[in-house]
Amino acid sequence: MQRRRSIHLFVGAVVVLLVSCTNDPKQTKLLYMPDMASGPMAKPQRSFLAPPLGSVAMDAILYPKDAEEAGRLLENPLAQTKDLAGVRRRGKYLYAQVCVTCHGDDAKGKRLHEDYPPTPDITSGIYPAKADGFFFHRITFGSAVMPFQGDKLDPLERWEVVMYLRELQELQEQSQAKG
Repeated sequence: MQRRRSIHLFVGAVVVLLVSCTNDPKQTKLLYMPDMASGPMAKPQRSFLAPPLGSVAMDAILYPKDAEEAGRLLENPLAQTKDLAGVRRRGKYLYAQVCVTCHGDDAKGKRLHEDYPPTPDITSGIYPAKADGFFFHRITFGSAVMPFQGDKLDPLERWEVVMYLRELQELQEQSQAKG
C-alpha cells in the first residue's frame, strides 16, 4: 500500500513537471503573485498612502496662481541656512537627476531637437533677477514647454535645486566680471 502511494506520487510529480516545462510561446505564463509585479512604486523611506480625493493636508503649500506671483509671495526656507554648501551640493545632485537633460550641466540651456525651442539660459538675462519663488513655481508646475517636476521632487528638494541654480548664476556673474 505504501509502495503504491509512493509510485502514484512519483508519477504525478513527473506528469506535473512534464506539463509545466513546455516551450510553447503561445502559452500564457503564470505569475506567482501578479499584484507584486505591477504594484505602484514609492520613493524609499516614504509613505505611499494616497490622501482622499479633494482633501488638503494641514501643512499643505497653497501655491500662487502663476510664477510671477510666486516670486512675490513665496520665501525660500533655505535662504538663511548655515549649511549653504551642503544644501547646494544636494541641489546639484537633484539637478543632475531631473533638470540636466534639458537645461545642460551649466544651466545655459540647449536645443534638444530641431522641432523644439531651445531651453533658456537660466544663468543670464532676466533670470538672475527673478525671485526664488519664481523658480520654485516653475519647477513645480512647469511652463508652456517645460514639463512639471513637482511629482519628482518634494518641496524641500525643489528649494535645494533653486539654491543650486543661484550658485550657477553667481558663477556666471563672476566669470563675466573677470572676462
